[in-house]
Amino acid sequence: MTRYRIVGIAFLLAAAGVLIGATPQRRMAWLETAVGELIGRVAVLEAGSQDLSARLEELESTVEQLQALEAARPVVVDSEGRLLGEVLGDGPEYPKVAFAFEGLPVFLLSVMRSRFLVTPSPLPLLFTSTDCSGTPLMNETNRNNMYPHVFRSEATGAVYISPASGELGLTVRSLLPGGGPCQENNWPPDAKLGPAIPVPQMAQYVPPFRVTTRADLEP
Repeated sequence: MTRYRIVGIAFLLAAAGVLIGATPQRRMAWLETAVGELIGRVAVLEAGSQDLSARLEELESTVEQLQALEAARPVVVDSEGRLLGEVLGDGPEYPKVAFAFEGLPVFLLSVMRSRFLVTPSPLPLLFTSTDCSGTPLMNETNRNNMYPHVFRSEATGAVYISPASGELGLTVRSLLPGGGPCQENNWPPDAKLGPAIPVPQMAQYVPPFRVTTRADLEP
């Protein structure tokens, strides 16, 4: 039911209550007053309708602008058109990309055309064994950091990210740099360490990689 029908029904109900049994003069006076009020109410409704229409047009324009900005966002895709993530910055040689997988914190990796690059210098994987066997460990994520630390093996391509929290007292006897090989070493005993978090989803991406926009991605 439109607002005009509501106004009309209200007018008829009021008229029925006043006009029945009234004198001609009284009926005419009431009708003149009622018509004036009705015209005023319709004018108010029309003004409100125009204001609402203007606000809706502004909202539609804002939505279109946001959609255009979203479509223009630079992203990185692999050779099969699979989305890696949004470009967050750095130079043209290897833009930094945000990776987001369900159940994992967002982390950053620099992406070259042919491979991933951990910048700045990545932390190694740590082990309580002397030959880099067993559960890989990493320093807990620095509380001042927005993103976790990232480890990537140049030999296997495996990616790990640092745990949100760790514990003291673990004795480290070997470490594995991203470029390998395993090295016997003693890590400072005051470091807080925890199991490194594997990111097997990174294996799905096939180089070469390229930068494009969201608008160019297939729906």
